[in-house]
Amino acid sequence: MDLNSVYNRARKDVVGQDDPLKKFILTVNHNLNDGHFNKQNIILKGDVGTGKTLMCDVVAREMRIPFAHVDLSLNRGVLSNEHIEEALKIFAEKLDSTDLRGIILLDGLEKLFMDSKDGSILNFAKCNNYLVANIRLNVNKLFDLSKVTLVAEGIYEKNGAGFSNRMNSVNQRLFNSRFTRIIETNPINEEFVRNAILFSNVSSLRNIGDITICDDEINKIVAMVVERGVGLHSASAVIDDVLYPKFEKKYFN
Repeated sequence: MDLNSVYNRARKDVVGQDDPLKKFILTVNHNLNDGHFNKQNIILKGDVGTGKTLMCDVVAREMRIPFAHVDLSLNRGVLSNEHIEEALKIFAEKLDSTDLRGIILLDGLEKLFMDSKDGSILNFAKCNNYLVANIRLNVNKLFDLSKVTLVAEGIYEKNGAGFSNRMNSVNQRLFNSRFTRIIETNPINEEFVRNAILFSNVSSLRNIGDITICDDEINKIVAMVVERGVGLHSASAVIDDVLYPKFEKKYFN
C-alpha cells in the first residue's frame, strides 16, 4: 500500500492535522501487517471539532478498509454485547469472518467509567485480540481482531494518565496496556480554522456555490468558529450565518 498517496488524499479532508494523520496512518498500516505480533490500539485525544472522527473515517476510506463508529455517549457507560455486535457486523458482512481488518472507533469512551458496575471495560480490554461474536451475528465463532485498529476517543486526561479519575487503578493499568498508542490532534486556533475554511475539501465547507467570500467575512467566520469552541462542527453554520445576505440575494426574489 502506498502510504504517501493515502496521506495526500486524506489530508485534503483532514485539515490542519498533518503529523497526527501520518501517525494514525502508520499505526493502522502496522496493525494490518503486523498486528498478530505487536497490536497497537489508539487513544485519539484532542479538542472537540479537530477532526478525530473524520480522521478515522477518511483513513479507512482511503486505505479501503471497513470503518465502524460506535457512539457510547448516550449509553450510560455500558459497552454492551449489542455495541460489540454493531461494530463487528460491518466487518462480518463485508469480509471473510476469519480475516477481519479495519478501524473501530469507540466514541465517548470515558462514559464507560462513569457507571461501569459490571466490569465491562475490564472484560473488553481482556478481549483485545479476540471477541466472542454474539449469536445474532450468525457466526458462532471467535473473531480475530489483530488486524482491526481499536480507537478510543473521549475526554482523556491532558497529562496522559488516563480517562478521568473515575477509572480505578486496575482498569487503568489494563486499559493502558491495551491502548498503547496515544495520538493527539492539533488544537483549534485561528490558523487551523482559517486553513480549513480556505483549503478544505470537507463537503460542509466547500458547498458554497459561486458565492465569493471577502477577507473581512473570512476573518469574521474564523473569529466566530474559535469563539464557539467546537471547531469544525460549527464552521458550516457560521459560514451560513455570515454569508446569509449573499445567499438571500442569490436564491430569493
